[in-house]
Amino acid sequence: MEERCAKHQFEAAEGVCRTCGYDFCGECLVFSFGPGKPPYCLACALTASGVRSNAANPPLRTKREIKLRHKEWMKVREAGHRSTRQVEISPFDDFVTSDFVTIGGPGAPDENALSWLDEHLGGTGERVPF
Repeated sequence: MEERCAKHQFEAAEGVCRTCGYDFCGECLVFSFGPGKPPYCLACALTASGVRSNAANPPLRTKREIKLRHKEWMKVREAGHRSTRQVEISPFDDFVTSDFVTIGGPGAPDENALSWLDEHLGGTGERVPF
């Protein structure tokens, strides 16, 4: 969906208000009942909470149209979460091997290049997965 925010014209819309039906960006939306439920825009949230009685925007769409728009936004959001790639982290020992760096040059005993870090931090030298 390529809509723009009703308040910030240069921002992409991220959802539709549950009361007025306008499209708004993430800064203008208030998820009062959690991320799975339709959000309020700031003006409609002020009216719904009782802070300002005349702050709400006039409805742009019917309630049925608003519910259908919210379902469309949820499908787009789900498709975006599914398309994100998972990052696999390989263990540290795959990068640092005994022949990675030898300290002291040729003829010196083979030593792990990061053994000074274990001594400095008071570690036992064993690798702990993170």
